[in-house]
Amino acid sequence: MKNIRVWFVTIIGLIAMSGSLYFSLVRHFPVCDLCWYQRICMYPIGVLSLIGGLKKDSKWWHYIILLSTVGLLFSSYHVFLEIQNDLQSKSIYCPFGATCLVKYINWFGFITIPKLSFTAFLLINGLIGWEWLAKRTK
Repeated sequence: MKNIRVWFVTIIGLIAMSGSLYFSLVRHFPVCDLCWYQRICMYPIGVLSLIGGLKKDSKWWHYIILLSTVGLLFSSYHVFLEIQNDLQSKSIYCPFGATCLVKYINWFGFITIPKLSFTAFLLINGLIGWEWLAKRTK
């Protein structure tokens, strides 16, 4: 277990994937288009980082940096739409489907599904950045 960052990325990716499947398959929350795009980016991250960790591949993060960055952009826009909707106190038009601004969860008054996705992608990008810096300083 030389490189712990790959295992943290794997855990984050698999938890995010499991959580999204739980919300859609168990809780039956409809999935908006923006959430689908984020899922397309997140699902391979857990699997690819797991494979990279098991193979002890030192370039594991090369496989997921693009997915993680694109996912972060989609989730940032989703959170922006959510905040903009809250500030206007009326429903704004969402070009990505009717359900993308509905808060199916609102834990502690501020944790929503788009913010969970944003946090996961931000953590993964942070760990990849840390890995990149560690490789550059060697």
